[in-house]
Amino acid sequence: MTPTCRRLRSTRRPVALITGAVVVQLGGLASLAVSHVCAFVNTGLHVKPQVSLARQAAAATAGFGEKRKKTDPEFKRVKVSLEQLRADHGDKAEDVDWALRGQGAKTPEDMVRARFSALRAGDGLFMAKTEIDEVRPTVKQRTKAWLTSLGRREKSQFQEAPSEEVMKLRKIKSFELIAAEGNEVEFKIHCEEGTLHERSIMQEDEKWGWIYSGEAKSLKWE
Repeated sequence: MTPTCRRLRSTRRPVALITGAVVVQLGGLASLAVSHVCAFVNTGLHVKPQVSLARQAAAATAGFGEKRKKTDPEFKRVKVSLEQLRADHGDKAEDVDWALRGQGAKTPEDMVRARFSALRAGDGLFMAKTEIDEVRPTVKQRTKAWLTSLGRREKSQFQEAPSEEVMKLRKIKSFELIAAEGNEVEFKIHCEEGTLHERSIMQEDEKWGWIYSGEAKSLKWE
């Protein structure tokens, strides 16, 4: 389950987007040795230490070169209520909630269910963090792609337009598990304009428990 483009085990993806980076270097202040050099002035009743040059340098450069802007609302998680999860997943609701909260999916099935709930809620960030995409190697690129595919963000001049099939995922109705065997999960996502039938290959992950590997044994719209 990936935005705008998918691949089966033997299919290669299109060319990735190009991004840039800005590097900020500090001046001579950053090279000062951190040492405590204090001069004491006798005032008769009190002894006052002067602030060391190292501490002055640290204060002068605090935050220098750091990005201090508010998080873009588009890149925030979307909460799914436990009530909604129970309606979608029944007895698996608590396990799905556990995966959505980043505690680590216990099984490949739990992550597939969690991604379904995130998909319907428009949580592009969760989708981006729980998958591998060779075309979009960064979380930011994947998040933008998902939000564009789900109609929650305007397409940039560098992005592909969502396909008609992907746009069907904007109107999801329900999830149906077909089978879960090893690291493979077969499922159906019923939409208002068709049904996605997929057998995804999941991959173990240290943080998320399981994530989508970016590969599927089968994928078709019915």
